[in-house]
Amino acid sequence: PSRPQRPPSRTPMIPCPATPIATTADAPAAQHSNTATATGTSPGTQQATATDDDTLTTALSPAIAIVKSLTLPADNADEDASGTVTEGDTLTYRFEVTNSGNTDLENVSVSDDKITGPISCDATTLVSGALTSCSGAYVVTAADVAAGQIVNTATATGNPPGEPPITSPPDDETTPTAGSPALTIVKSLTLPADNADEDA
Repeated sequence: PSRPQRPPSRTPMIPCPATPIATTADAPAAQHSNTATATGTSPGTQQATATDDDTLTTALSPAIAIVKSLTLPADNADEDASGTVTEGDTLTYRFEVTNSGNTDLENVSVSDDKITGPISCDATTLVSGALTSCSGAYVVTAADVAAGQIVNTATATGNPPGEPPITSPPDDETTPTAGSPALTIVKSLTLPADNADEDA
């Protein structure tokens, strides 16, 4: 008698979960493509391979942040050696700029409403999560001394690839000022009132 035939076997499906990690290199294109390959060997030692790919879309979220600081007396040239912030003193303000978004930033720069000279940065291109240090000098004016303080505000700007520039929330610094020590004298002689005129 003939044997009953077995029903054809089904190939079992084995799930293999994996979590892809999007990097800053994926962000400019807003896509992350990856390909998976599965390989197995049959009981007869024949090897089989299959591949499949998928594309993950990543949302661009550029962001930049700034922290401004002035450390006294270290950041004061103190040209008059008064030990305080007075007219004519040169202050060096320092800025820490961070790329807090998920895409690279180019042409990173800092603007300050008091500093008219150049503000230099160690790096002007930042990958996601990177930071750079910047600095700029300001000379204290008579108006600052009269006001009793210097209040200035800074922002950072950067360009995401292929996108309009973005600007950080502002950060400000308040620096107390002191009047420069000074002493004046006015000398006078009024005649004839101030003359004893002993010989008349």
